[in-house]
Amino acid sequence: MLHGCVQPASEFAVATRMNEAADAKGWAVLWPQQSSAAHELRCWNWYQAEHQRRDSGEPAMLADVVREIRDEHGFDRVFLAGISAGAAMTAILAATYPDLFAAIAMHSGIAFGAAANVAAGLAIMRSGASNPVALGEHVHQAMAERSRPMPAIVLHGGQDAALHPRNGTNLAQQWAVANGIARGKPATVPPSRKTPHHEQGRYDATIVTYEDVQVEEWRIAPLGHAWSGGSAEATYTDPKGPDATRAVLDFFSRFSRP
Repeated sequence: MLHGCVQPASEFAVATRMNEAADAKGWAVLWPQQSSAAHELRCWNWYQAEHQRRDSGEPAMLADVVREIRDEHGFDRVFLAGISAGAAMTAILAATYPDLFAAIAMHSGIAFGAAANVAAGLAIMRSGASNPVALGEHVHQAMAERSRPMPAIVLHGGQDAALHPRNGTNLAQQWAVANGIARGKPATVPPSRKTPHHEQGRYDATIVTYEDVQVEEWRIAPLGHAWSGGSAEATYTDPKGPDATRAVLDFFSRFSRP
């Protein structure tokens, strides 16, 4: 679980209640935390080119931690999730280390390769203007000989003032395109279908399922830049949203083993 800017890992754990939800499934959770020496706001440096490659920068450090914990405890498979800067780093890790992860979840994030410097990072955050087909091809190229479909769930709020909501769709479509290429399909956004989602007493959402590529996008119109359905006892959460923690674990469960 990769936190966003400002919010420490311990706060992210409270916000998502992921420890309790994972424990109920017999799963463990790893909470890496960015150093304030690496970024004054504890953001993962997703927008810098040196942190967007395999065997380089923060992706290499995080991959080392994952391998160490996985091997020490004999875990069978690993799932990766994040919010905001953590979601952006999740996309980077999945593209550069597809051999480590079984599936990914990205909440309020930005596509891998959408920016390679500070100015471009700020611009994409504001506008969400990018080409999902080119972004999907970028994932495929980064995976190189390790190319494989990566199941992905993306959640984004329609009232997100920090990251334009278009970023959520671009992120989902990036992985839909990349997964299609990995399956031998043309580099194009695959057909999709929309399903309304309702949870009693919470915001409604629209679930967009991209056909035959194992990608699911949750569009939550009233949600801002916050973990949907999170605890009111933490920051960057909105308890009125649909339960993102349950949605993420339900999605991951499709790709787990008994």
